[in-house]
This record gives sequence, C-alpha cells and structure tokens, in this order.
Amino acid sequence: MNDSMKNRNNINSHVIIPKSILEKYAYIDKKRRHIIKYIDLNTFEIKEEKTSKFNTEIGYYSVDNEKILSDEAESRIGNVIKKLQEINADTNFEQKDIESIYKFIAYQVIRTDFFSEKLKKEFEFDLDNKIIKNKFIGEEQKLNILYNIIRDTDMYVIVNFSNIKFVLPANLMYTFDADTEEYKWITILSPNIALVLLRKGMINKIHNIEDGIKSVKIVKFENEQRDVINAFNSRALGAQFKSNNEKEYIIGLENELNGLLDIIDKNKE
Repeated sequence: MNDSMKNRNNINSHVIIPKSILEKYAYIDKKRRHIIKYIDLNTFEIKEEKTSKFNTEIGYYSVDNEKILSDEAESRIGNVIKKLQEINADTNFEQKDIESIYKFIAYQVIRTDFFSEKLKKEFEFDLDNKIIKNKFIGEEQKLNILYNIIRDTDMYVIVNFSNIKFVLPANLMYTFDADTEEYKWITILSPNIALVLLRKGMINKIHNIEDGIKSVKIVKFENEQRDVINAFNSRALGAQFKSNNEKEYIIGLENELNGLLDIIDKNKE
C-alpha cells in the first residue's frame, strides 16, 4: 500500500454533515467531548454521539477532496456563520459572503444522493455525486455548472432570535413546497441560521420591490415567528421519511427534539 492510499484510508470523513456544523448543536460533557443529541427515526429515541464520530466513515473522501471541502466550502461558510451570529446594524454582508453561501450549498448538494436526484429531475443536470469521493480535481466544469444553477436563485438568510431553534436533518437541507412557491430549498447552518432558496425574482415579487433587483434578503425571526419555525422543523422531520436516507435521524437541541417526538406520538394515535 502506497503512502497516498494509506493516508486516504486513515481519514475519518464526515460523510454528509460537516463537523463544523455539528458543533453548533453540541454541548461539552465532563470529559470535554463535544456531544450532539438526535432522534433515531428507527427507534424514535433521543440518542447522543460525539461530533467526531457522528456519521463518519474511514476513507470515504480522498485527502485531496477533504482539503477542497475544507478550503472551498467549510472554512468559508464558517466565516459567514460567525458574521451572522454577531449581526447588528453595522454588519456588512458582502458579495463574497453571498458567494460563499452558494458555493457551500453546491458542494453540500453532491454529498447526498437525494438532492443530486432532485437536480437531475428539475434541471436535467446529470451529476454523479460519487465524484466527490476522489474526483473533484478534473471535474471543475460540472461543479461550476452546479454552482451556477444554485446561484441562479433568490435567497432569504434567516437569523433566528426566538426561543425555538432550527433542527438539523440528515441531509442538512430539505424542501418546503408551499402553495405560494415562496419556499424552495432550506439549508440549516446552525440552531439560529437558515438559508431559504427561492425561484429567481420571488423576493422582488413578495416584497413589491420596484427599484432594482434584490436577490438576497436578511430576515430576523423573533418570538412572534415561533409558529413559522415550528413549521420549518415539522417539515424537516417529514422530509426525513422521504429522503430514502439509510441513516434516518434528525439533530437538534433537547427542547425542539422533544417537541418533534410529541408530533410523532400524536401521529401514532
């Protein structure tokens, strides 16, 4: 076995959800370990796991792709999350922040079979998501096409200041097909931050904007929007049963997970 193969096989890759996102939901135990709570949707129990081991697989990604994911997606979105968590009237949300969001979502899409299939169906764009394992280098053209598809949308950036927090589904993303078509794809970055991708032009239409074109809007959710957040969380739960994901779980803080278990119990009656 050569050194390159050995290094690749020793990497404990987070297959779908980056560790940096998992950390946003973690608490630190007495042994200083970062622990997340999640509902196992096979047993309907709240369980715990270390962020370092949750949904990981040795050798899933190559060394090169681990570096690309870290440099091109995860580090950049980490800077955006930090800025949004400290948002105030003086926060300058720049174009590079917006580009970092779209790029992160593009990379995240191909970490899941589910969203790759939705892209194929909606945009007739055939992307073999397995390129993420070892072929990012040499597949720049396909990745750029995917990035441009994702970027050709409007986006709400939701900063949640309410006492109800967002839960995190296994794919990190889910669809919300409201009758109004206001919501399209939802990406969860933390208990307090969600991204909503809409059809191009929807923000101008919803907010009756006539002067210029606005494609990104930051929205603050307060306690008055708790019902909306609960609807998001219920949809995240429902999406898990439609994703054909073998690892069926939903991550969250204890209060929100108990709320989802109540919904599950009521549906069993």
